[in-house]
Amino acid sequence: MSSEFVFRISPMDTAALMPQVSCALEAYNEQESRRKYPGTWRLVDRLRRVPKAPAEVRRKRRRRRTVLGLIDWFLGMLLLIPAVTDPVGLYVLLIAGTTGVACGIVVLWKYQRKLLSILSMLSAFFLCVVGHGSPQEFGNLLPLGIGLAVLGLVCLFTGRRRRVTAYDRAAQKLLTRETDPQTMEQVRFTISEQEITMETLDQPDQKYTVPLTQLTYLIETEDLMLPIYAESVTVLQKRDLITGTLPELREFLADRLVQTSL
Repeated sequence: MSSEFVFRISPMDTAALMPQVSCALEAYNEQESRRKYPGTWRLVDRLRRVPKAPAEVRRKRRRRRTVLGLIDWFLGMLLLIPAVTDPVGLYVLLIAGTTGVACGIVVLWKYQRKLLSILSMLSAFFLCVVGHGSPQEFGNLLPLGIGLAVLGLVCLFTGRRRRVTAYDRAAQKLLTRETDPQTMEQVRFTISEQEITMETLDQPDQKYTVPLTQLTYLIETEDLMLPIYAESVTVLQKRDLITGTLPELREFLADRLVQTSL
């Protein structure tokens, strides 16, 4: 087995790798927290043991609830439109239609917000055109159409987006630093039996060395290796390993290896 592992530093795709670096930093924070507060984490792990439904079951459940939400929406609209057009004596239809549409909105907001936005905008367009074209007969549909248009816009601009976390910001900063070609092109990062070394090939006097004992974690993601040492972290791409192999590196640092996945 090789006892020396050398990485070069090549340009990185910041957008593609940022989620992995963010996940690695979060994993490091969890490991440190586990080390400091083992009792708390034993309780957390015990709670996490509660079994979740399999992914296929959750997917079918989501699809079933989406279908039910669509049925509520369409049936509610079929009842609500005539009740709004001529509300005299149709209070039961008005209540039933409003309830159906409201239930559909709640379900689709949770599971298919984009679809809810499309349905709302299309319904709003139809109702506004009809209401504006025949104000005497269908004028009551205009407020409903306007309300659905507002709902569609709200759905459109509040779609589920990945929240930017402190880990994301740290990952962005770390990757921007690591991908500076002027400073990193000639750099070699070496892990050996005794020490960790970072050196620049064209500037041999600029060499940074720390004992291997200061390496606390080696965090692995799908495409990266992140050694944590002396309160520092370096982002290394697996493809840039030029001496040694990844299985050998995992075995060499098995007691400090933390594997993560998105």
